[in-house]
Amino acid sequence: MPFVTEEIWQKLPGAQGSIMVAPYPQAEPQFHHPEAEAEMNLVMAIGRKKIKIKGNPAQLLKLAPMIKRATPYYHEVLREMGKESIIL
Repeated sequence: MPFVTEEIWQKLPGAQGSIMVAPYPQAEPQFHHPEAEAEMNLVMAIGRKKIKIKGNPAQLLKLAPMIKRATPYYHEVLREMGKESIIL
């Protein structure tokens, strides 16, 4: 999709030249949230584990230690994602 990407880039305000030679964006410290990152990593790890064990319900017990670490916030996030079935 390089042509689409270039066209979008050309329409951005302040864009100069081609996206191919533009500097790679740098992370901005005000957007760094370690807690949110840790929470999302746990949610994603639980989802990956569930996918791996989907055909073998006996292995569901492997999820228990991960889910026990989850705070009520994680449980709410999982519910919102439609993953409430993995909350033991």
